[in-house]
Amino acid sequence: MAGLWFLISIRARRPLLFHGGRPLLEGRFRSDGTSWDVLWEREPAFRRIWRVSTAIWAVAMLIDAAVRIVMAYTLPMDLVPGLGALLWPVTLVLLQLVNGVYYEVAGLWRLTAGTTTPSTDD
Repeated sequence: MAGLWFLISIRARRPLLFHGGRPLLEGRFRSDGTSWDVLWEREPAFRRIWRVSTAIWAVAMLIDAAVRIVMAYTLPMDLVPGLGALLWPVTLVLLQLVNGVYYEVAGLWRLTAGTTTPSTDD
């Protein structure tokens, strides 16, 4: 359900991951202090970064769910709880790595540091 919630939120006014990341990152990491509300309004690249990142999370959570279903039907019952408990930390670490690389490549840190020129296309 969480994967679907992330997926659906991509088309919302602001995607779910934007709301989740904001209290953790806004004004703290490589930031010139510009409000994310301002960046959201002025920078199409900023909006795109958060929509793509939310899609990454949605896909990862849906894959996580599919792997859990496969595990439940194919592995011995004794192994499933332990492997299931291990799966989420592995998924989370992979998500953090993929997102970190994506944010760097997409220019999130340059945008929040104010080191890019404003964009006009979405």
